[in-house]
Amino acid sequence: MRFARALAAAAIALAVMARGSIAAAQPPTLTLAQAQHMALQEHPQIKVAQFDVAAAQEGINIARAAYAPQVYGSAVSTLAKPDTRVGAYVNGITDPTVLQRTAAGLLVSQYITDFGRTAAVVRTYQLGAKSQAERSAATRLTVLLNVTQAYFEVLRAEALLRVALETVRERDTLLRQISALQHAGLRSTLDVSIAQRDLASARQILVEARARRRDTMASLSEAMGSPVDTDYTLVEPHALPAIPSSVGPLIDEMLADNPALQAERTTAAQAASNATAVAKQTSPVVEGYGYFGGTPIRAMNQQINSAYATAGISLVVPIANGGELKAEARQAQDQALSASAAVVDEQNQLLSQTRVAYEDVVAARSNIDATRQIVVTARQTLALTEARYRIGLNSIVDLSQAQLLETQGEIDYQNAIYDYIEQGAGLEFVIGALAPAA
Repeated sequence: MRFARALAAAAIALAVMARGSIAAAQPPTLTLAQAQHMALQEHPQIKVAQFDVAAAQEGINIARAAYAPQVYGSAVSTLAKPDTRVGAYVNGITDPTVLQRTAAGLLVSQYITDFGRTAAVVRTYQLGAKSQAERSAATRLTVLLNVTQAYFEVLRAEALLRVALETVRERDTLLRQISALQHAGLRSTLDVSIAQRDLASARQILVEARARRRDTMASLSEAMGSPVDTDYTLVEPHALPAIPSSVGPLIDEMLADNPALQAERTTAAQAASNATAVAKQTSPVVEGYGYFGGTPIRAMNQQINSAYATAGISLVVPIANGGELKAEARQAQDQALSASAAVVDEQNQLLSQTRVAYEDVVAARSNIDATRQIVVTARQTLALTEARYRIGLNSIVDLSQAQLLETQGEIDYQNAIYDYIEQGAGLEFVIGALAPAA
C-alpha cells in the first residue's frame, strides 16, 4: 500500500463534479510533485535538520581526536634575581628555583589506553549522529506531509468554490425566472422574496469559498518554505488511491520504518553507550609525553643546556573525588533507563495512531460512496421539485429546501473526497512510508 505514490497518479476526477469554472487569468501551474520538491529543498526546517546532522557528525571527529597525538607549543621568558627561591606556592609544591631564561619548545602527548572509555565515547557520538539523521528523516517526513495536505486543501477549496459559483448561477437564473412569472401575475412576491434570500445565501457561500481558497493558497506557500504568497494553478490527480487491505502489514511496516521510532531506539542505544563511558571514568588512563625545545637566552652563570628533551609515560588512576564519579555513573544509567522507557512509550503511541489512522481511512472511503449517493438523490429531488413547482404542485419553500439539500450534498461530497486523500497521506506518514510524488 502506497498512498503517496497513488496520490501522484491519483486523482479526483472521480470526485470532481465540474459544475463551472473559475474565470481568472491563469497563474503558474504547480503539480503535487513540484510542490513537494520545493518544500524539501527550500523549507527552513529541512535546512535546520541538515545543519544539525552535520554538527552531530563533527562530534564524532571531536571524540576521535583523543586517539591522535596532541602537540602544543609554548614560549616563556623569565626574569629573576640571582639565587631566587620560591618559599611558598599556592595550591601545591613546585620547583623552588627560578632561573632567568628565555625558552621555546613543544609538548607532544599520545593516548595509549584508558581501557575502553574513549571507545565508548566515540560510540556514543556515532549513535548521536545516527539518531540526529533519523530525526532529520522524521522532519523531512513532516514537511512532506504538511505540503501534501496543504496542496489538497487548496484543491478542496477550489472544488467548493466551483460548487459555490454554480449554486449562485443556478439561483440567479431561478430568481430571474420567478421574477418574470411574478410580473406576469403567475407567482407571488413571496416567491420572489424567498428566491432573493436563497441567492443572497449562495453569494455568502461564494464569499466564504473565495476567502478559504486565498487562505489555503497562503498555507501552501508556507508549507513549501516560500516567504512570498504565490497564486498557482494546481494540477488535480486522476483517481483516488486504493484502500489498504488490512492494518496488520501496516503495523509491521511502521515498526520497521517509522523514523521517529528509529530515532528513539538509537537515542536509547546512545544513552546506554554514554552510561558505559561514564562508568569507565574510574579506569586508569595511560598516556605518553615528550618535551623538547631550546633555551637560546640564559644567564651566563646558569648551567642550562641550549636544548632540552625528555619523555615519559603517565598513569593516572582516579581514587576518590567525593563520590562524584559514582554519582555521574548512576545518573547516566538512569538516563539510559529513561531512554529505553521512552522507546516503549513512542512505540505504543504509534501503534495506536496506526490503528486509528487506518480506521479513519476506511471510514472516509465509505463516506465517499455515501455522499455520492446523497448527491445523486438530491439532484433528482431538485429536478423533480423544480418541475412540480413550475406546474404549481410544489411551493417555493419546497424548492428552496431541495436547493439547500443539493448544495449541502455537493459540499459534503467534495469534503469526503479530500478527507480520504489527506487521511491516506496521514496514514502513510504514521507508518513512515510517505514518499514524494513521482
